[in-house]
Formats: sequence, structure tokens, C-alpha cells
Amino acid sequence: MPLDATRRRAAVLLGLVGLVAAVEWVAAARAYRSILGPADWDAAAAALAALPPDEPVVLADDWLGPVARRHLLPLQRSLGRPDLHGAPRFHVLALGEPLTPDLRADLGDLAPEPLGVDDLGPFALHHFAAPSGHVLWDILDQPALLAADRVGPAARPSGPGPASTAAPPCATPRSATARAAAWRST
Repeated sequence: MPLDATRRRAAVLLGLVGLVAAVEWVAAARAYRSILGPADWDAAAAALAALPPDEPVVLADDWLGPVARRHLLPLQRSLGRPDLHGAPRFHVLALGEPLTPDLRADLGDLAPEPLGVDDLGPFALHHFAAPSGHVLWDILDQPALLAADRVGPAARPSGPGPASTAAPPCATPRSATARAAAWRST
């Protein structure tokens, strides 16, 4: 008889462990389910597509970044946050608070002015204006500044007269054969 009591006790303990495991499985399935469905991502993508392309969009939460970049094409351009100091307007896609401590740290001394909020289900697209944000100088504003100086400083004229585009005289011959011949002659 003592063997039956031991088996019964083991079966009861095994049943309790199984019951606790089932409760934890149901609780985990409920707690860790995704609150964002395909319709939510589609609504966010439509809202971002309606924004002007030169106004940056920022994610309020860094942990949302990898998933949002997979679903939202405008966010695939960069892996980090854009510099908001030169943007007169910007937009924040958030699940909760739009100006998180990390985003406030990125803004620094900028004081964004809220312009409005678009409710997109679990998402909210917040619009901000940064009146102090202005571009002092933009290298891409004048593409001529990016042109390479192919002539070089030696070919530029030093005084009045027509500009010479001839290459400056070179002290060493250009071809390997000519260099070898010049080296042997010395």
C-alpha cells in the first residue's frame, strides 16, 4: 500500500505542475500578444505617405524602430534619428508619450510647438513646429560648391590674361617606362 500512496502523491504533484504551466501559458499568450495588427501598420503608412517628404518623421520609442522600419517605407531611409535642429516642422509617431526623455535629449534647447495629433488606432502621429530650427548653411543648397576642382591651383592664372587650362609641368615622367629610363640615366 505505501507504493500506491507515493504514486498518488506524485500524480497529484504532476497534475499541479501541469495546471500551473497551463495557467502560465494562457497568461503569457494574453500578456505578450501584439497590440499592432496589419491594419494599424497600413494606417500609419498612409499617414506617413501624406506628409511632405522633406519633413522628418521620428519614432518616439527606440524599441519600436526595427519593427516600424520593416512596415513603414519612409522610415527605412536611416537607422537613427534625424537631426531636428534644421527642421522647421517634424512629426513623431508614438504609441504613448511623443516627447520621451531620449527625444527631449536629442532636441536639446529646441522647444517644439505642438501643431496637432492624428489618431491612428494604437499609434498617434504628433506634428510639431520648431520655430528656432533654421538652417544656417546647407552644402547641398548650392551644388556648384560640390564640383571637383579638376584644373588644380598650378593651372590657375596668377595675373591678368586668359586662363590657362594646360596641366602644370611635372618633374617626374608619367609612364613607368619613362621613369625607369630617367632613373637609369642618373
